[in-house]
Amino acid sequence: MISELKQLKKTIPALSDLRLANIRFSDALSSTLGHWDEERRCISLSTDLLKDATFETILFVFKHELAHQIVTELFEIKNAQAHGEAFKRACKLLGISSEHKISLQSMHEKSQFVSRVQKLLALSNSTNKHESELALQKAHEIALKHNIEIRDKNESTNYLMRLFPPAYKRVPSYIWGIAGIIDEFYFCQYICRPYMDPEQQRYQMLEFYGTAENLDMADYIFNFLRDEGNRLWEQYKKEEKFKNNRMKLSFLNGLYLGFSETLEKQRQTLSSTKALIWLGDPKLNEFYRQRNPYVRNSKVKNQLNSTVHNHGMIKGKELKIQTVIHDRSSTRKLLN
Repeated sequence: MISELKQLKKTIPALSDLRLANIRFSDALSSTLGHWDEERRCISLSTDLLKDATFETILFVFKHELAHQIVTELFEIKNAQAHGEAFKRACKLLGISSEHKISLQSMHEKSQFVSRVQKLLALSNSTNKHESELALQKAHEIALKHNIEIRDKNESTNYLMRLFPPAYKRVPSYIWGIAGIIDEFYFCQYICRPYMDPEQQRYQMLEFYGTAENLDMADYIFNFLRDEGNRLWEQYKKEEKFKNNRMKLSFLNGLYLGFSETLEKQRQTLSSTKALIWLGDPKLNEFYRQRNPYVRNSKVKNQLNSTVHNHGMIKGKELKIQTVIHDRSSTRKLLN
């Protein structure tokens, strides 16, 4: 948390005069996930966050309490109205919603959602083709219902941005295929943004936007598809006795196109049999556009070998998602 605050002070000049407060995790917080004590200059976070929350959720609660500290120490308003105008100004400074609220109940519900989808994806590895297809379809049905309910409640939603490593000097075209699958079927949006390293070398990284639970799911799917794609390519390369990776793009582009067609077929089935139709999330669109007002779309052209590409498509249509989606131990590793 301290390193996060130091980073905020670097990127937000207005915070340069804010002194570090004491930060602790407490078992005593039962009805709230965080508390700012202006007399002791202490930000307390509930230990329940460590048990059930993603790192982004912990960071959001921390920033929420940091906003209260800003009101007290930067705006110099003692005993301010808990979530009044000064608090809203502080939240805007930190780039978070002043309206979004996180409860233990909502965290538990989201945890149940991720867990249920995870179990269904495990079933989709069944050797029984019919059982496998039904399990994967059910996983998408639950995810679709969950996101439609969130959208239609019209409540304040905490959208986040997450970087998906690694960094690239130039993004391979098959990575765009994976990113497109996440954007189209897993309720997140993405952009590729240029960065500079300490030695002023330019590189690119993918940024994904969505809710914490959708980003958890997308994070796993992205890494699985990338790693499984590389494994299947090496297998195919050995079978075809290729001496180099010249045909890799043709194979992987076909692989991800084939998998995308499987997902589209399932979406059409849900639309016709369950009347579940995803029309997008206007609030996520707004969140994305606020942070990326100037978006330029470009097409990547590749010369593909049709035979290898078709072989990749066949493999893609047979592709099965492995489990696990989210390992909560990773949350603890990030808290330093």
